[in-house]
Amino acid sequence: MTLRPLSPLALRDRRSWVGRRCPQRAVRWTAWSIWLISHHDSPSHRRAGPQIAVESLPLAMWTPQEVTERIASGSLLPDSMFESLDVDTLLNERDASFDDEWVRAAEFLQFAWKRHPAAGTDTPAIDAVRVAAFRRAFDASSGHHDLAATVSDDFDLICRRALLGVEVPFITALEQAYDAQQILIERPPKKPDAPAPFTH
Repeated sequence: MTLRPLSPLALRDRRSWVGRRCPQRAVRWTAWSIWLISHHDSPSHRRAGPQIAVESLPLAMWTPQEVTERIASGSLLPDSMFESLDVDTLLNERDASFDDEWVRAAEFLQFAWKRHPAAGTDTPAIDAVRVAAFRRAFDASSGHHDLAATVSDDFDLICRRALLGVEVPFITALEQAYDAQQILIERPPKKPDAPAPFTH
């Protein structure tokens, strides 16, 4: 049997099954697929797009080629990362902690990706990363499909951010967690606002 992570549009067909099995976990998939299907071509999104603070950032170690090589070498998603995981608790904690931030980051990247000059040539490389991350997590977690899909979705965001050359603080937190061989389960702290300039 060939295992493939679900594409965002395919999640539309999976929503009812996920909702019956775990209503909390259906929230992200439902919001993400609804946005893709119904909103990203609307006039308002064509004009402005989702609002999220970003700044230029070098590509670092998260391009699709680098991620694929790191997964193959075992420096990303090693077996030890999945040992003794309470997967259902982990996924529920993620959903409760930062589901809204994940969706906002995904919306921003999807909007930016539609305007990325190399989107057509880069998309197959991202799809390959999704498959590699899914298979690695699926095997290491003894066949837990929901966890593998979550990891695959995270790496989709990570690689798109790298290729776009922008910084999204939430995705940076995902990268740091995976670099530490952990799965992010807590909302990353927000950067403090810069102090107001001193005036007489």
